[in-house]
Amino acid sequence: MSDDLLSLDEAAERLGVHKETVRRRIRRGEIKAEKINGPFGEQYFVPESEIRTAQKIVDVIPVAKEITPQEFIILLDQATKRAIQPLQQQIETLQQQYIQAVETLKNQHKQDMEALNQLYHQNAIESLKQEVVATREENKKLRTEIALSSQETKKSLEDINKSTNEIKDWAVCSTKDLTARIGTIENKKSWYQRIFGR
Repeated sequence: MSDDLLSLDEAAERLGVHKETVRRRIRRGEIKAEKINGPFGEQYFVPESEIRTAQKIVDVIPVAKEITPQEFIILLDQATKRAIQPLQQQIETLQQQYIQAVETLKNQHKQDMEALNQLYHQNAIESLKQEVVATREENKKLRTEIALSSQETKKSLEDINKSTNEIKDWAVCSTKDLTARIGTIENKKSWYQRIFGR
């Protein structure tokens, strides 16, 4: 390191200001400095010639006259407003970003709810379809059972009709047989018994 280079602390001590003031002047280009690797990384070092030049620059505005407390309050209020104005702009920007973020979240929430409702309706429709299919299967099974029962009932009726016809035939045959027997018995009676019934 050259002897005519001063650290920020040394430069601040020469100028009678804080080290950060020197750093700000360097950033604004009021003081030329060099960046050199030091024990804590890159650091600014200021040539002595820049210190002599910077000593002619006054940080504060010289007061040509004394001011009253009221004037001081006005100046302080103006300085405060100038200092607060960038913060107010940042706050307004953040507020706008917050409002936009809230609107985005609302829209996203609305879209999510619509998607959930659509999914719910789709699931409900699918469930109804499954119930309809199951009901159709049950109806088909029931119709099959009814058809089988009808066939069994029809067969039972046919069996009953057949049995009834057989009974009728037996009754007719029995009646004819009985009539024939009675006729045979009547023929065996004498003419006297047939006439007088004795």
